[in-house]
Amino acid sequence: MKPWFMAALAVFFAAPPVKSEEPHSPGRIILMEEARELALKAESGKIEYGELQAREDKWIYSFEILGTDKKIHEIDLDAHTGKLTGKHLEPLPMWRE
Repeated sequence: MKPWFMAALAVFFAAPPVKSEEPHSPGRIILMEEARELALKAESGKIEYGELQAREDKWIYSFEILGTDKKIHEIDLDAHTGKLTGKHLEPLPMWRE
């Protein structure tokens, strides 16, 4: 074999695998509408914002809800099971104060 070919093979097999910036596919998850209903059961109010996001190799529905107490509550649900994974208060935006 040619020396350059052997060197190329050595570099190819010695290099660590490159981690993709794209998160893996979420697979089967609950629908956004179902997640919205579950979030409103966890905190009553009006949903201001909601999204599906990958966090630490898990898919999470995250919602910001303007509660009846006039505070912003962040509700996180496991996108596969719908279980509550996090709930905390967010600071009010300056335009809401």
